[in-house]
Amino acid sequence: MTTGDKWNRRHEAAAGQPPADPAPVVVRAADLFESASNRPGRALDLACGLGRNARFLAGRGWRVVAVDVSRVAIDKLSGLDNIDARVLDLEYARLPEGPFDLVIDTLYLQRDLFPEVRRILAPGGLFAAEIPVAGHSTINPAYTLPAGDLAHEFHHWDILHAAGAELIARKPG
Repeated sequence: MTTGDKWNRRHEAAAGQPPADPAPVVVRAADLFESASNRPGRALDLACGLGRNARFLAGRGWRVVAVDVSRVAIDKLSGLDNIDARVLDLEYARLPEGPFDLVIDTLYLQRDLFPEVRRILAPGGLFAAEIPVAGHSTINPAYTLPAGDLAHEFHHWDILHAAGAELIARKPG
């Protein structure tokens, strides 16, 4: 069974359930960006799942590229206003071309994406993440980070928020 198959099954099992609320770190990042720029921007939602964060941003006027390995998840987002939903296996494909004003990564860890995130964000853009902290989550430890590692990955950026598993960092420029 492929990773896509696993997630397709999980998302099919969630059929009929209302979309979950957006991650608080995404709400906070959108507020920070909009208050500084007086406008919504262009966002990339990594491993978007059923699109709780993409839907939230699109509802506020953001133009969102939402990517996930699950065809089932992407099909649920296809055709929604302001969302460009794409099936993409992040382990094997390059990220969509930027520049993006906001890149969000909630509950998905792939360390080799961090340099790509830094590359595709526009100067002044925000990276918002919620990655479980090792020892403080029931998630497989392979998908968690030691406390402080996420902030260290972006230590040369302006750290606007860092608490527990959450980070919001602004790209210099």
